[in-house]
Amino acid sequence: MTSIATLQRVNRFLLEKQHLVPHAKSESVERIVQDVVGLHATVATTPYLSLFARSAGFEKDQLDEALYDRSSFAKVRCVRTTIYVHARSNLPTVYAATASLTRDASRNYMLRRGIDETTFKRLSQTVLGLLDDEDRSAAEMRRALDTDLDLSALLYHMCDLGLLLRRRPLRSWRDRSFRYGRFDKYYPDVDLHSISEEKALAELVRQYLAGFGPLLEEDIYWWFGLPRAKVRRALDSLKGETEAIEIDGLEGTHIILRERRGQLERPGAGSKEIVNFLPMLDSYLMGYQARQRYLDPRYTQYVFDRSGNATATILLDGKIIGVWDFEQGNPSQMKLFLFEKMPSSAHEKVSAHAARTGAFIAGDDIELRFCASMTPLPQRTAGGFMRPLKDR
Repeated sequence: MTSIATLQRVNRFLLEKQHLVPHAKSESVERIVQDVVGLHATVATTPYLSLFARSAGFEKDQLDEALYDRSSFAKVRCVRTTIYVHARSNLPTVYAATASLTRDASRNYMLRRGIDETTFKRLSQTVLGLLDDEDRSAAEMRRALDTDLDLSALLYHMCDLGLLLRRRPLRSWRDRSFRYGRFDKYYPDVDLHSISEEKALAELVRQYLAGFGPLLEEDIYWWFGLPRAKVRRALDSLKGETEAIEIDGLEGTHIILRERRGQLERPGAGSKEIVNFLPMLDSYLMGYQARQRYLDPRYTQYVFDRSGNATATILLDGKIIGVWDFEQGNPSQMKLFLFEKMPSSAHEKVSAHAARTGAFIAGDDIELRFCASMTPLPQRTAGGFMRPLKDR
């Protein structure tokens, strides 16, 4: 028989699994990356801020060391052709489950940009040779190759084939430009073809259910971005491990791993008024197609743009209550836009979290500025979600 859970309990359960309550924060970045099924990394700063929100005493060099010194993690394109930070041990599963999606997308783009298969074979071998001794940026390789071809399209396809990696930024953690390195140089023991697509899909669905369930079947399709038939077969293979529940206040039948059901039913520990500052495109916000669980539909226009990109948000007890933005300056500012007036105790916690988050970004003290209004994201130009309060 399908049971019913309250939305309040479900949100608290999810915050605990996502390391977003004080007692669930972890000093292990490896544990966090595993539990949230990778860190969204399309925007350079997002994985750092996602870890800052979830880890006790997190410092930026912890992620840099894991990514670039120990090679414990790697940046790879996977679900929805989006760049994520994943653990080394999970790379074969992530690659095999999503290669058909990313590989075909980058190949077709490369062909449209005028690089045919013959040219790709010739240039890709030259690129690998250039990276034998050291990592290089796209600009450095373009000069070495002396070509007018769209080298970025070629490099993206090489990354999706498991030949190259996105490595260290050129200047700082906020830099969008980076160096490329050879995959086999940094992960010589990782066989990306060691697991079949079918088994990899089933395992990645299980990981997603563990980190984000209970959820709707439609959420699974949204998160993967793969053909429904493939995901449906993977989900069917896990029927013996899943249960169906209903959530009071949400429509539809939700799916949860049977092994997690007991955790959901246990009372949540800790106090109320739990505040979180999540960065744009945080894995938690991007993990669901049905967002009513954490967002009043009246405020969707302030959180998601027309393409479904989530801006930087303020959460109170698992519900989005506002938007934040950082502006570099002298002094730097944390801008906050709250949807509604809140109790003074919660307002104080929001201000304290804003100050800590701003100091983490700037490396120094910052000023707080509360904005009275905000231009809805669908009315902004592409990329507006990255600076939601720029015009305030």
